[in-house]
Amino acid sequence: MHYRNTIYLAIIIALFFVSANIVHAALPSSVHLSVPFTVQAPFANWDATHEEACEEAASLIVHRYWQHQPFRSKQDAENGIL
Repeated sequence: MHYRNTIYLAIIIALFFVSANIVHAALPSSVHLSVPFTVQAPFANWDATHEEACEEAASLIVHRYWQHQPFRSKQDAENGIL
C-alpha cells in the first residue's frame, strides 16, 4: 500500500511541475470570421423549392467557408443551392 501512495505522490508532483511551465495565453475579446453568405433564394424567387432551401443554403455556406471559396455571384449561389 505504501508503494501505491508513493506513486500517487510522484504523479501529483510531476503534474505540478508540468502545469507550472505552461504559459496561459489570454483569449481575444472578439474573433472575426470571414464567412461567405447567401440567402436561400438569391434571386428572391420564393417558389416552393426555395421556401424549403434554408438547410441547403446553410450547408453550402459552411462548405464554402471551409473551402475558402466566396460566392462569385447570385447565380453561383443559386447553382450551389439547387
